[in-house]
Amino acid sequence: MDIDAILLSLKLAFWTMALILPFGIWAAHKLVKLNKSRPWLEATLALPLVLSPTVLGYYFLVSFGNTSVFGAHPCLFICWNSDCLIDREHPLCNSTHSESI
Repeated sequence: MDIDAILLSLKLAFWTMALILPFGIWAAHKLVKLNKSRPWLEATLALPLVLSPTVLGYYFLVSFGNTSVFGAHPCLFICWNSDCLIDREHPLCNSTHSESI
C-alpha cells in the first residue's frame, strides 16, 4: 500500500478543514443573527449542493461572457485584477473595444 498517498490525503483534508472552518463558523453565526436576509444566505450556501457543476459552470460563462459587464471588455478584467493599473499597450487592451473606455 502506498503510504504517501494516504498521508497526502490526510494533509489535504486537514488544511481544507482549517481553511473552511472559520467561514463555516461565520456563516452559522450569520444564520442565527439574521432575520430578513436569512433565506438568501441559506439559498446561497445550498447552491453547491443543489446545482450540478455543469450548471454553475454555465452561470460562470454567462457572467463573464462577451455581453456581460465583466466580459464586455478585456481591460475591465485586467483593471479589476491589477488595482486599475491598465496597461494600454497590453494585447488585450488593443482590441476594437479600447476606444470605449
